[in-house]
Amino acid sequence: MKKVVEPFYIKRVLCQFKDYDLICAHSAVPGTIALHVKNKYNIPYTVTWHGSDIHTEPFVNNSYRRLVGKVIGGATVNLFVSKKLRDTARQIFPCIKEVCVSYNGASEMFYKYEASRVELIRKKYGLAENDKVVGFVGGLIPVKNVEILPDIFNRIKNECDYVKFWIIGNGKLKKNIENKLREKYPNIECQMFGDQSVEVMPDLMNCIDLLLLPSKNEGLPLVTVEALRCAVNVVASHVGGISEVVGENNVIDHGDGFEDRFARRCIEILRDNEPCPELPKQFDWDIIVEKESVLYRSMLHNKRLDI
Repeated sequence: MKKVVEPFYIKRVLCQFKDYDLICAHSAVPGTIALHVKNKYNIPYTVTWHGSDIHTEPFVNNSYRRLVGKVIGGATVNLFVSKKLRDTARQIFPCIKEVCVSYNGASEMFYKYEASRVELIRKKYGLAENDKVVGFVGGLIPVKNVEILPDIFNRIKNECDYVKFWIIGNGKLKKNIENKLREKYPNIECQMFGDQSVEVMPDLMNCIDLLLLPSKNEGLPLVTVEALRCAVNVVASHVGGISEVVGENNVIDHGDGFEDRFARRCIEILRDNEPCPELPKQFDWDIIVEKESVLYRSMLHNKRLDI
């Protein structure tokens, strides 16, 4: 929003919130509105932080950093979708007050299908019985580090010739990936699905044997939770809260030889048919909802006591 317009917009919407007892905002811009509401009507608010508002923007934009600091400072409680994101916020804003880690769960649409159902879906997508599918699901954008996918695919293919590769998603780097596959690795069989509907994604996930996520940065990527719910192994970069989902054994530190080390872990999983780790219980929506409900009831109770 242009700075010249923002004050008028905020002034126009503030009155819509005057009769509420509590505001639950998500990320910086809604948090800014919640801060103004608090200043005018003394209504408390929480903010849930999901990713780039904490792990990226404050490090490259000083005015944005000041904005996030104001929103964090005014909130009664700040919630973060991973421990790593919480720790990063504490690093940037040492005076941050009440904090809480509140993970994200995945839709119940994502679960491990019966073998007979998976077999039918795999046939639909042209997979042979012994084929293994290595896939990427997400935006084809720089922060996801997707331009190295063909290099990782090639390393895996050299050791596991029974592997097929899927890329599900869209973005400005799609052409770069397609060109690299065509010009540098023409022997790699990679199907580019583009964006897919939410209804189709559980079917596709149940066909994948190993999900790759080599991101440069993350908050808590929901695709990792969806994958584990479908009993799909995940190998990812060691950023954000990914290790809190998939475990320390399946995250790879960035640095020298990243692609080699990443591919090596993928090959180990495929060769040894390693079982998928169980999804930690804290990613269950029932647990998440109950935890936040207790928090909100406590805040509302305190507000009534103040009155």
